[in-house]
Amino acid sequence: MPSTKSSFDSEEHLDVLVLGAGVAGVNAAYLVRSQLPSATFAVLEGRDTIGGTWKFWKYPGFRCDSAMSSYAFTWYPWKHEQQVVPGGRIGEYVDEAVDAVGLRKDIRLGHKVNGLDWRSDEARWAVEVQVKGEEKPKIITARWVISCMGYYTYDKALPATIPGIDNFGGEVIHPQFWPEDASCEGKKVIVVGSGSTAMTIFPAIADTCSQVTLLQRSPSYVASIPSQSRLSVLHRFLPALLASRIIRFVGLLTEYLFVAFLRGYPTAAKKALRKGVVARLGADYPVDTHFKPRYNPWQQRMILSKDGELFDALSKPNTEIVTDTIQTVDKTGVLTSSGRHLDADMIITATGLFVDPTGSSRISMDGVPKSLSNRFARRGTMLEGIPNFGFITGFLVGSYTPGCNALTQNFLKIMKHAEDTGAVTATPEMPAEEKKGVETKSFMSMTSTYFVEAQDRLPVVTGKGVWHGRENLWKDTKVNWFGSMTEGMRYDKAVKGASRKKAE
Repeated sequence: MPSTKSSFDSEEHLDVLVLGAGVAGVNAAYLVRSQLPSATFAVLEGRDTIGGTWKFWKYPGFRCDSAMSSYAFTWYPWKHEQQVVPGGRIGEYVDEAVDAVGLRKDIRLGHKVNGLDWRSDEARWAVEVQVKGEEKPKIITARWVISCMGYYTYDKALPATIPGIDNFGGEVIHPQFWPEDASCEGKKVIVVGSGSTAMTIFPAIADTCSQVTLLQRSPSYVASIPSQSRLSVLHRFLPALLASRIIRFVGLLTEYLFVAFLRGYPTAAKKALRKGVVARLGADYPVDTHFKPRYNPWQQRMILSKDGELFDALSKPNTEIVTDTIQTVDKTGVLTSSGRHLDADMIITATGLFVDPTGSSRISMDGVPKSLSNRFARRGTMLEGIPNFGFITGFLVGSYTPGCNALTQNFLKIMKHAEDTGAVTATPEMPAEEKKGVETKSFMSMTSTYFVEAQDRLPVVTGKGVWHGRENLWKDTKVNWFGSMTEGMRYDKAVKGASRKKAE
């Protein structure tokens, strides 16, 4: 891929930079190498390991709530019968995939991105990188940047506003920073939260705690999912690749239909979900108190409990779920607003993530800082006014990796269109008349507390045209096959100071 050499001789110059070596970044790297074989590229990862999320979290029970046949890379299918697996196993899978296709040499660990600055006179991104062990940061320039840094920060969690938490005499642990030597054995533990993390930790520690209480401010929808697909039997009769592809297709289709039913028919969906909980806990259990949310299904992320482990845990004599707010925390536990005191030796605050898709990285153009806030997202992939920059995230509803793959494919089509037409830059652009009176929607439409809190850090969509926002994998795939590469885009063929010389 043609590119330009900067006037800064001490800098390294590449065609493409991928930021992040989690599942999105690894997938992007594979696609860049396979679809743009002449491009020079590298993957920058701030941590010392590949795998992103799956090498970061350490709390008990950590896992993915998607089936691996759906979550896995299309180019390295999951060939095992077990579908819902621990997070550590997914980290191993990512390593296996990287080595299987020879990507490890292109991934630079310990390369933390401090900021990105677009140089208009060169039509290149200058990326400031702090390399572990080096005193001064370095600059790497690239014509194209694909940001795959996820949607939350590693080093910061959503602050848990819990009255009196500093008064507590025991341990307080946030799952994001789980200590390696932490132990729940024989302790009275309160897990605060109603999201996936809390609902996963609760059953994982139930057998070792003397008492474990799940304390939630309000209920969430919970559904059981099997850890093994019935179609996994195909692995015994068919070639591994064929079996994996069949299971993946059926899994993604089932996932789509499940979400479509829940969102399209909320009244029927609520009844079906309630019926499922009653079937596990019994008609006498206070299901409506603990499992009847105020919102419709998938307005917040649904809890998918592996083999119904949450319900199994609730049948144990040392477990309890309490739906109440916290009045205060004292030295020995939690006093709820209803006046009940819950004794504890440990409090686990599973209260949410700090959502920020760029992490601590600064984005600027010619030295002028640029914010993602209220910036329109084209096809969920590129940001209005930001040239040659791919913004890759997965689906919040459904398996994450297929969404990342769809967006990366879309961005690569933009890149190839620019190459084919001789353009140096590709910039999303919304006409001024189209902006007049336009109603905006959140880029991430979930109403969970940590997403609502993050709205001023996120782009927006309009619900129309190329600015519509994302819905599901099937529509994203249709866009990749048939969507316009020019609608809502400006391609510039000449930029002062920029050439089309091969990167050096």
